[in-house]
Amino acid sequence: MITSVAFVPSTPMLIPVVAEGAAHELDDVRSASIDVVRVATDRVDDVVIVGRGEHNRLMMAGLGSMHGFGVDVEISLGDGSSDEIGLAGTIGLWLLSQAQWQGPTSVQEVTDGDDCRRLGVELAAADGARALIIVGDGSAARTEKAPGYLHPDAEAFDAEVERALRTGDVSALAALDAGRSAEVMASGWPAWQLAAACVEQSHVTSASLSVYAPFGVGYFVALWNCS
Repeated sequence: MITSVAFVPSTPMLIPVVAEGAAHELDDVRSASIDVVRVATDRVDDVVIVGRGEHNRLMMAGLGSMHGFGVDVEISLGDGSSDEIGLAGTIGLWLLSQAQWQGPTSVQEVTDGDDCRRLGVELAAADGARALIIVGDGSAARTEKAPGYLHPDAEAFDAEVERALRTGDVSALAALDAGRSAEVMASGWPAWQLAAACVEQSHVTSASLSVYAPFGVGYFVALWNCS
């Protein structure tokens, strides 16, 4: 069963060498993300990283890298397969390494669509105690300098995400609209949908939440405990 869910951003700037001179601007986000991953993975049997990808696929092995951002960072999963892991999965693997997790790990990549719910139910059915690391951002359109410029609904959308995470409201997280999420460029939507499906039959309590928007993008760092 799912015993804990950590929500973290998907920005590559969590990795200091990628952020370079701007690394200090993410110090708080980075520290908080590592902390919730460390707590979420305490006393679990395995970890599944969940994030947006080009296809719905569960990866037991592969290679993530930051080569696309001009830095020589590689993170391997499993038996040394060269299958490419997407950005969200790579960020999750990096955070797990910083939290010193060394147990069984897999990466579930998800796209927008109804399969998010089915995949969530499947992940929840596993034996043993399982932690989810949900990697995804809120709106990328909160300011004029944000990647998506300024969208009038961006802050209101992120406020709904914040309330759901703060209160452990699984139904509210599941109810986030796909079209609205796309309009405000919220990359976390499919992973949040899968997380909601995973724990819909559980008792969920919110243990912590921090919210950031340093570059006009909503970053949420949260921890849910499930029983």
